[in-house]
Amino acid sequence: MISAPKPLYEAQRLAALRDYAVLDTAPELSFDDLTRLASFICETPIALISLVDEDRQWFKSRLGLDTQETPRDIAFCAHTILSDEILVVPDAARDERFHDNPLVNDGPGIRFYAGVPLLTPSRQRIGTLCVLDQRPRELTATQYAALQTLAQHVISQLQVRRIAGNLALDNADARLQLAMQAGNVDLWDWDFRSGRMQFSTEWKHQFSHETDANDDDFEAWKRRVHPDDLAATLKAAKKCRAPPWLPYCAEFRLRHRDGSWRWIRAEGAVVRNKDGVPFRVLGSQLDVTESKRLAEYTHALEQAKTDAEAASRIKSAFLATMSHEIRTPMNGIVGMVELLAHSSLSESQTDAVKTIQECAFNLLRIIDDILDFSKIEAGRMDLEQAPLCMAEIVESLCTSLVPLAVSKGVDVGLFISPELPERMLGDAMRLRQVLYNLIGNALKFSAGRAERRGRVFVRAEVTQRAPLRVTFSVRDNGIGITPETISTLFEPFQQAEISTTRRFGGTGLGLAICKRLVNLMNGEIAVVGALGEGTIFT
Repeated sequence: MISAPKPLYEAQRLAALRDYAVLDTAPELSFDDLTRLASFICETPIALISLVDEDRQWFKSRLGLDTQETPRDIAFCAHTILSDEILVVPDAARDERFHDNPLVNDGPGIRFYAGVPLLTPSRQRIGTLCVLDQRPRELTATQYAALQTLAQHVISQLQVRRIAGNLALDNADARLQLAMQAGNVDLWDWDFRSGRMQFSTEWKHQFSHETDANDDDFEAWKRRVHPDDLAATLKAAKKCRAPPWLPYCAEFRLRHRDGSWRWIRAEGAVVRNKDGVPFRVLGSQLDVTESKRLAEYTHALEQAKTDAEAASRIKSAFLATMSHEIRTPMNGIVGMVELLAHSSLSESQTDAVKTIQECAFNLLRIIDDILDFSKIEAGRMDLEQAPLCMAEIVESLCTSLVPLAVSKGVDVGLFISPELPERMLGDAMRLRQVLYNLIGNALKFSAGRAERRGRVFVRAEVTQRAPLRVTFSVRDNGIGITPETISTLFEPFQQAEISTTRRFGGTGLGLAICKRLVNLMNGEIAVVGALGEGTIFT
């Protein structure tokens, strides 16, 4: 695996993050800086900028991190993956475009590839910005957008450097004209005296309109600004023309030549003459439409998530209230059936009352599960912190379940570590609820098998002393579980198989409640098992 020594990696990571924090105000970042940004933003060990010279004969590269591979060879192989759009390949080993590429088959053994083509305004390819990894993976939307932004900075610098090599920069106006040809990062010049505004050729091509007789005029520019943004934009312009001559800063929509609205972020500084009178503003502007769309999309997702969570809490509160209202009359029914069972009844009446009792208790248990689950989901479940004896809780619980185990033909074993403290703080009722559910399930699913007698074994032991951590395990030799169902077993209304409810009963809420109660106790719950071999809940 290609990697840098840890101290070097940390130093580079901090340097890259500092650079990223000032990226918008520091377009002069070197290629080394930009590749470090790409490497750390995309969390990949290799980032490079591969460039082809004007004769398209040889390649240059900068790597995000030190590697043992030849930089020239890596850059050459990466540049040969040609695409006019950003290309993201999660697993190059499975992509036919990479079958003969040495990046995958030799040397570093690259699996993940993301490449952004470096194109001039005339769509001429002059290089590629790549991030590579030796493990399959994906890019997040934020990382995808960041790569495009970094590529624009590379293109701007390349164009400035290439033009700078052919022009003599004798004065400030010549420098301005040079920078205005850099690409998407545009420099502009607004002369108060003439009312003229200068933009780069590329920007004029995108935003000029044939209906404007003189598209360099300030009034023509105002007509292209979105009406809803014009007042704020002019207010920002007014501030920079009067003391204390604040910097110009505004975001506004500008009508593109194709009729669409593009978001522009513009910044500028006032230039004054020797008498201190402002006469022009020099500034830069950037098309931030895609960044705006990404931000709006992210905000919409966050709002949808917030709304869904609020709706879930309302639903849970409703269920908690309704379950409580249903349980109150159910307790009355159970009580009256108990009284009826102790009265003089015929044999058939006794059987009928027994059936009513069983149904009432089952319904009450379902209501209790819904009530507990709804309380937890609504954030109304508060755990008690009181002294308890862990050994007594486990032992008494297992003792109370012995008659049930005997009736089902299941043997129950128990081990309580002598290292358990005599007293601890916790919620005895909720701890007992979790253990009762797990042990009850073990008894239920290990009973009734003709080929072997059911066995359940419960352990309670200390697995960590500072801070104290107690582990319970419930092992059975029952019907078991398939690996595919383990991932959903603790989700609400999920059971190991569709026929489980029909064969064994239950709501499918028991394990979901156990997981949430254990989480509230700052603990963890897990299960391992195999079909026909039983399970171990820990």
